[in-house]
Amino acid sequence: MFLTTSINRKIYFFDELTTGLDAQKRQDVLNDLIDKKIDTFCLVTHYAEEAIKCCNKIMILQEGKIVEFGLIDKLLEKYKMKYKITSKDNIHFFENLDEAKKNCNENELIEQCNLKDLLREFDIYE
Repeated sequence: MFLTTSINRKIYFFDELTTGLDAQKRQDVLNDLIDKKIDTFCLVTHYAEEAIKCCNKIMILQEGKIVEFGLIDKLLEKYKMKYKITSKDNIHFFENLDEAKKNCNENELIEQCNLKDLLREFDIYE
């Protein structure tokens, strides 16, 4: 279930860890994964919520090809998605807070982007 490197670090691979579990058991398994404080693991999942909850790096695959891989914060920077303004019709992304403030209307909120926003850009998360 794990590989050992020369410095004796364990890397765990979980392939569809929660598939077939009911909602409560799925949540319990994810909480256990996070609470165990495993340094390094690879989680293969079709559930974006699992990646959002558990991971700081992500690999995005489309049609079996890697389209992105890296730290979530770095990918948000790459796509100029550090901040967002959500209006009733759509979402506007900005690479810095000053730009977002210039484009924010009186009743709109500025929020920092997260993995959900990145996955939406790739049409992975609804």
